[in-house]
Amino acid sequence: MGITVSHLIQIMDEIAPPNLAESWDNPGLQIGDRTWPVNKIVLALDASTHVVSAACKEKANLLITHHPLIFKAPRSIDFNTPLGKIIQTCITHRLSVFSAHTNYDSVSGGVNDILAKKIGLTHLLPLQPAPSATSEKYKLVVFTPAAHHERVREALFRSGCGHIGNYSGCSFAVNGFGTFYPEKGATPFTGQPERLNQVEEVRMEAVLARESIAATIENVKKVHPYETVAYDLYPLFPEAGAHGLGRVGELPEAIPFETFVSEMKTRLGLQTVRTAGASSHLVKKVALCSGSGSSLLTHFFQSGADCYVSGDLRYHDAKLIEEKGKLMADIGHFASEHIVLEALKHKLQTIFSERKIEVDIQCCDLEKDPFHYM
Repeated sequence: MGITVSHLIQIMDEIAPPNLAESWDNPGLQIGDRTWPVNKIVLALDASTHVVSAACKEKANLLITHHPLIFKAPRSIDFNTPLGKIIQTCITHRLSVFSAHTNYDSVSGGVNDILAKKIGLTHLLPLQPAPSATSEKYKLVVFTPAAHHERVREALFRSGCGHIGNYSGCSFAVNGFGTFYPEKGATPFTGQPERLNQVEEVRMEAVLARESIAATIENVKKVHPYETVAYDLYPLFPEAGAHGLGRVGELPEAIPFETFVSEMKTRLGLQTVRTAGASSHLVKKVALCSGSGSSLLTHFFQSGADCYVSGDLRYHDAKLIEEKGKLMADIGHFASEHIVLEALKHKLQTIFSERKIEVDIQCCDLEKDPFHYM
């Protein structure tokens, strides 16, 4: 089955929904044409000069990276600058570049989950839960005569109400009695004017998205027999999901910090790790953030975790962690993210196999941690 860049973007958006990206981020198509065919894909952390050149030599059509090539719109594209040369090379060789960054960090099963499982954590939760990835939800409650509740319910479903997770057509109804007093000039559907009436009614309720409220109420009014429709609207508190930055998890048992770091180095193939805190302290609950983790330090302290694993942590971060009696392991930006490439390759290959897509895919083996430890 032949596919294009557009098809691959759709697949990547399934894996890492773009609405999970941070506001400052720029994931998505960086360079290229959505209509270009794709026969070969290369995966890498960065669209560096060496990576792009290697992908072109391999005659790849698409380079998927974790870090975006372009974070902010350039004022000019000069082919004599590093960015300009990369853009020129990609255009010349018809190589499209696509990135999945903080959206792949946040999504369940993404970078942070891969890192957490790699170092042996279980019972994972987001360190900073993502805002609801779906529309803001409300519950609409409508009161209707018993003989009309089917028509009203159908109007609710036609308007898009009743979606909960993977289920549609969700509603609840209960019988009861309503009272009303038609003032002078009112024309009630049932009951006597200018006296208190009691009628049998059905209370119906269903969940709907905020943007559907106006249209739904309008559709209900079209089929509802009452002159004035009685309804309530309740905002729903967003459910804490599995998406978000960082992760908090637990080790099978409490172990000395020194042992935890040693085992983590083995699991991740690391030679060195920067640490802070007493090596004799025990570690059971661990918080982590792939890439640069300084921005989630407050969330780490609030999580109750014993140790924070991340990269690009600063001197003052380490001092604060030490003062609070906590532990820190800085494994480096590169090491915390490079492990995702093989996992992404496997995920894409599984999808390709299920959908009978024939595309070659490989991880770039040229990338190394830019820092040298002497």
